[in-house]
Amino acid sequence: MEWISIFESLPDDFKKVQVTYVTNNMSNSYNDVIAFFDRYAPTWDANMVKNDEIINIILDNAEVGAGMDILDVACGTGVMIPYYLQRGAASVTGIDISPEMAKIA
Repeated sequence: MEWISIFESLPDDFKKVQVTYVTNNMSNSYNDVIAFFDRYAPTWDANMVKNDEIINIILDNAEVGAGMDILDVACGTGVMIPYYLQRGAASVTGIDISPEMAKIA
């Protein structure tokens, strides 16, 4: 199993964020999923539609707030990280199957 932490060129307020990806001898179908997300990672955010109101409702219902340690499974490009930090998260750990998505996060 391989764990890689991504910390390159993060702004100071993101220093408490750790993004990781994990790989393990996976079957071809998993490798196909990884390849798909790796291929689209560079343009993923450009094609994304966000609704701040709905995101905040979801985070309110999950009671995400100050001082919490957040584990974002399938974090993708890290689009949710700013929302966690705005709510005062103590730390954020993101994990994704796609190394290219995790690098962007």
